[in-house]
Amino acid sequence: MRNSDLKKWTIKSIVMSSWRMGSIKDIMMNVFMMKVIGVALAIWPLKSEGKRWYYAFLQEMVYRFFHVNFWLLIIPSLWSIYKIRHNLASVLTSVTQLTIVFEILAIMVLSRRQAARLKTLLTMAYDYVSVADDKVYPVVYKYVRKAQIIFGIITLAYALILLTYLMQAFIENKPPIYAYYPFDIKSPVVWICVYGNQLLCTSYAAVVIIMDAMMMFMIFVTSIRLELLQKDFKKVKDYPDLVKCIRTHQDIIWYIKEVYCIKKYMVLKMLISIAIYIICEGLQLFALNLSWGMRFQVSLLFGIGLFRVYIYAASSQDLISSGLDLGYFVYSSLWYNQSHNVIVAKAFVICRCQKSLGIRVCGITDNLNMKFLANFLYRVFSYTMTLRAIIKTLR
Repeated sequence: MRNSDLKKWTIKSIVMSSWRMGSIKDIMMNVFMMKVIGVALAIWPLKSEGKRWYYAFLQEMVYRFFHVNFWLLIIPSLWSIYKIRHNLASVLTSVTQLTIVFEILAIMVLSRRQAARLKTLLTMAYDYVSVADDKVYPVVYKYVRKAQIIFGIITLAYALILLTYLMQAFIENKPPIYAYYPFDIKSPVVWICVYGNQLLCTSYAAVVIIMDAMMMFMIFVTSIRLELLQKDFKKVKDYPDLVKCIRTHQDIIWYIKEVYCIKKYMVLKMLISIAIYIICEGLQLFALNLSWGMRFQVSLLFGIGLFRVYIYAASSQDLISSGLDLGYFVYSSLWYNQSHNVIVAKAFVICRCQKSLGIRVCGITDNLNMKFLANFLYRVFSYTMTLRAIIKTLR
């Protein structure tokens, strides 16, 4: 897809194509929207040299601006936990909010420290999709459609949470996030500054969704390439064609190893954060008497956490399956009356396919898959119910 095609897109065409996805062009529009939002949130790295160096400069300013805003929010939020320590519901809400803030800061720091690697990997994935044709559309659609549904639900839940926070702030005439300030905030100027700071931080929480989408984008592109490589192996007629496929497979393995260098930190951060979300929100839902408005808000946060773990586990499961399927496909291919070099090359591919390509954190987690998801949720819910029983006993 050429850059000139992007300029022809209108708001109506973007909205229609983003949901319809009837062609590679429509899918590319979804990817382009993700890139635009990622650039605006300063987590999609840009080139710092060339004619558009000022875009990278503006990104740096946005990064520093929000970094300062979050630290201006963290200090009074930590102090508020001490002030409201006797109110369990408020403490749990404040802990959840602080966990979100620290997760956002972790994303900002990781995206900056891994900027060079992230820029290379995202550019390769973006270029791969942009030059794809409609012949590979069925394979691409299978993965993109799954991500679109999950992230559509997560985005809708985030929008509803943001709306409820804003409504709560205006109705109750207080900032949406629990924070204790050592000065009076009733003054109009001070109230606007405090409210503006919290509104900016709350809105910027979308960076969590976009970073997850960027990670899934790279994983899905890898799964797509592995699945399409099966068709390339099917077309092999001689040894040079087989060597070409092996080199492509080697490039894919290199790519997923590079993605793993970034994703292991993202996965660890995500699992810790979501465990805290689910425990805090679960205690509020099952152990405390909350208003219906608070229950709705807590349920949305609870659901977002579950869907985020699911999309990570599902993408890793697809990657593992694609790698193993390639090995099975080569194993099932024609071996009789083949040259010695071809047999050795096929055996080499099968051996490499036996090594799992799943996402994991070495020494901490196994490969992320549906089994890991079930085990993770079982443990988190067990801890939640245990803490619920302890709280009821103490009360």
